[in-house]
Amino acid sequence: ADIPPSMEHKITFGITAYGTPDVVQQYDEDACPYESVFTDEGTNVNMPPENWLRIPLTGDWTSSNAKLAHRVYPIGLKEQQLVDETFDKMHRDDKMEWSTEPTPFGFPVFVAWRTVYTDGKPVRKGRVVVDIRGLNKISIKDAYPLPNMSDIIAATSGCPYITVVDAQTFFHQFPVAEEDRHKLTV
Repeated sequence: ADIPPSMEHKITFGITAYGTPDVVQQYDEDACPYESVFTDEGTNVNMPPENWLRIPLTGDWTSSNAKLAHRVYPIGLKEQQLVDETFDKMHRDDKMEWSTEPTPFGFPVFVAWRTVYTDGKPVRKGRVVVDIRGLNKISIKDAYPLPNMSDIIAATSGCPYITVVDAQTFFHQFPVAEEDRHKLTV
């Protein structure tokens, strides 16, 4: 559901906060000491190479019927422009590189649109998405329990505020192991 424009406010570091003016003011005061957490300076997480993201594949991935490469999705001029801008920025920020070797991996790109309110006016905002479902089918899955939805609802019952962090750009700050980068070819 769309949130009424009167509840949406831009505060420190470009954060979007929702609520009454006094609640938004409190969010702003709480965020100020943590500028480095809320700003993307185009850098990657500083971590040793042995901790970089790895993409382990199932032992029989080449004989499986998983479809790795997909047909390119048709996109319009506006979508292509957004894809180009997004990928150009990722190249400049050293979060994307050109493929130099042949690979059986290649995944299509599309744009997901949503409505946001800017200065009280609805604006469509696009997010570039890479469809890696083929890779997901042949990757060894992490095994960790997800919390039960009813437990989450019970834990938040009666809470006056719930905070959601959209970690869209933070996702791109984790380096991928050199030998696995070709598996993410777009």
